[in-house]
Amino acid sequence: TVDFILLGKLLLFLLSLSAGVLMVCIVIGARKLGVNPDNIATPIAASLGDLITLSILALVSSFFYRHKGKECLLL
Repeated sequence: TVDFILLGKLLLFLLSLSAGVLMVCIVIGARKLGVNPDNIATPIAASLGDLITLSILALVSSFFYRHKGKECLLL
């Protein structure tokens, strides 16, 4: 069987790691261009967080919509 809790933790770790690496690259790029990273990184981090949250919400809701009424989802 699939351990969904472990799979969720692994997915969360990979998403957080990729978001962190992206933010580091944005800060380094902003520093190389001579732009204040605070003016660039903060809006991008907020937008990225919103996009990730909405994507996960859409995936979970579509999963439940496809499997509505099935007994496997009932506890």
